[in-house]
Amino acid sequence: MVIVEPLGLSGGLVVLWKDSYSVSVLSSDKRIIDLEVKFGSIRFFLTCVYGDPVVAKRHDVWDRLVAIGLVRDKAWVLAGDFNELMANEEKSGGAVHSDSSFWDFRNMAQNCNIREICFTGNCLSWGG
Repeated sequence: MVIVEPLGLSGGLVVLWKDSYSVSVLSSDKRIIDLEVKFGSIRFFLTCVYGDPVVAKRHDVWDRLVAIGLVRDKAWVLAGDFNELMANEEKSGGAVHSDSSFWDFRNMAQNCNIREICFTGNCLSWGG
């Protein structure tokens, strides 16, 4: 396992895996844990993300993800809480955000050539 301790009452990351996986920690800090995972002949990168809760600081996380993504030569999975949306349609209720508020996150996704994996079940993690 790799653990990044929370700061006060917020943040913190943890990634656990079974002994049958070979996992190398490439880097870790309070926002990103970057791993290389091997399972038999399967090899991929896994980056676990906790997007900054402060909107003005999120671009730092996106810039770091783009820098990581530019050097990837194998499959790459990003997982976590990005604290961001691609569009207003991804949220339920609350104020409508201007389309420009999503640009940085969308640009990061496009620059990294990442695609969303569709989910099944409850679309809101806090919905029980």
